[in-house]
Amino acid sequence: MLNTYWRGKNLIADIFPLLGFKIQGIFDVIVRTATLMTIFYIGPLLTNAIMVHKMRSYDITNNGILLFRNDKKLSYYQIIKSSCTSYWYEIGPLIIFRNIIFAPLSEELVFRSILIPSLYIALIQQDPTCSHHSSLLWTVIWISPLWFGFAHIHHLIEKLSHGIPLSMAFFSTTIQFTYTTFFGFIATILFMRTGSILSSLLSHMICNVIGLPDLSFYTSQSGFMSSLLPYRYLLLALHALGLIGFGYLLFPLTEELAKTSIYWNPSLSTTWC
Repeated sequence: MLNTYWRGKNLIADIFPLLGFKIQGIFDVIVRTATLMTIFYIGPLLTNAIMVHKMRSYDITNNGILLFRNDKKLSYYQIIKSSCTSYWYEIGPLIIFRNIIFAPLSEELVFRSILIPSLYIALIQQDPTCSHHSSLLWTVIWISPLWFGFAHIHHLIEKLSHGIPLSMAFFSTTIQFTYTTFFGFIATILFMRTGSILSSLLSHMICNVIGLPDLSFYTSQSGFMSSLLPYRYLLLALHALGLIGFGYLLFPLTEELAKTSIYWNPSLSTTWC
């Protein structure tokens, strides 16, 4: 079925738009995606901002004890530079490149640029008049992220090989599956709404840089995170507000881009509808 569709198609006019390879509105895609992801991560971003502000007044010993600085406070530049340098040497440049560049690029090409068109074409050929186009879109949006989530289950084997107990490894992998599936849902909508692989790629890179939100500030009684304890309700509210704001603004902020997306506006295609 898919071979029949691809046969005789023009690479640039017919295939590239389905793969999300388009230059039209590229700056708009970057700005709108970055705005949405900033809203999504407003909780973690402000949590880190408060931590950087407080770190100016403290030194942290190797065992996590906070020592108040009696002399001049450190600058924000010094704190950020120290944190980035520590992260660079602790993780290593190859792992950083893998996490921020290679993994997002390869995964977006496979799970968005290749998987989504395959699912979409397979379904739309069953409904060439697009009489059920809306339900078709949401079928792809719900199915596609599951494959992305399942692709991360192999981490269970990795955890077990490092001696982590089965129960803990299974729980951790389940959390990772849930989180990656949820992100896959977001990336799929962004890809199909904007019609651009750049949108899902940028959101993936941002997601890998920030990571899973750290909520330990809510209960931490020792170490540096304990300094955030007085702000725990505010920070929790900001985390929730970010999710709500993202969901509320996702469609309005991508409305103009959706008009030029071959997925959300199938009339742009000469092949169907």
